[in-house]
Amino acid sequence: MVQAIYIIIYGQDIASNIVYKSKWMKVYEDCVKSKKDDKSHIFNRITMNHNVGVIPVFPDGSLLMIENYRHGVDAILLELPGGLIEKDEAPSETARRELFEETGYICNVLEPVGWIYTWPAKVNQKIYIFLAKFLEKRSEQNLDRFESAKVYILSRKEVLEEIKMGI
Repeated sequence: MVQAIYIIIYGQDIASNIVYKSKWMKVYEDCVKSKKDDKSHIFNRITMNHNVGVIPVFPDGSLLMIENYRHGVDAILLELPGGLIEKDEAPSETARRELFEETGYICNVLEPVGWIYTWPAKVNQKIYIFLAKFLEKRSEQNLDRFESAKVYILSRKEVLEEIKMGI
């Protein structure tokens, strides 16, 4: 594997400082050396808990989605259920838990689709994607204090129209 940058080592210590830390992430400021110009540069990177995204689909192809305010972009977004993987929790457990908490639905079949990086240039976080089938409404939502999600069932056509509108 070819590496484009190297962390500069000063004695035994790596030039990397944590400049922010919370329950879910750490922000680092690294001193790195570019192969291109052989100079040192400051590079910020973030390590985060991994995440899941659930694609809940009904037999007719319609999708179960949620509308939720997202503070990071200061907007209400239409999105798929999902969330952070807790310590010692398998991604599939998180997928089932988040689906139930955010929508009140369970699924009888949960198929792993794969995973993607959220922002690989800066963040190590993976999102594990699952396809949820044979959905059953079991209860009302059980949302976190910062969530106010509304549940929607949208046809494939409606989802495509929402994507085109950028919602």
